[in-house]
Amino acid sequence: METGDYDQAEPLFIDALAGFEKAEGPDSNAVGTALDNLGELYGYKGDFAKAKSYHERGLANSEKADPGGLLLADGLNTQPRSNSETGHYKEAGPLFDRALRSGQNSWDPTPRRWPRS
Repeated sequence: METGDYDQAEPLFIDALAGFEKAEGPDSNAVGTALDNLGELYGYKGDFAKAKSYHERGLANSEKADPGGLLLADGLNTQPRSNSETGHYKEAGPLFDRALRSGQNSWDPTPRRWPRS
């Protein structure tokens, strides 16, 4: 998508979503990510209604697949961006706050120590 070939990317994203739904089931993390990716694609294309629809589906999926985890925090972050891009700021604020809390609750600040060889 970095090159702006959104029309060319769209069927690939749709195929990826269908493949993840078939292979891993409708409530998998991969399906939630694919839904969010489609939402981002439609946002780039300026189709904010479609973007919001996919972000809402992705968020609902993340709430099932990863309650309280980082995937949910990511979904909670993309949904309000869709709202704020369309001027729905009152809807966006609580979701951003929830994303922050979810991310903080699932973040492990413990430094990792790698075994020495």
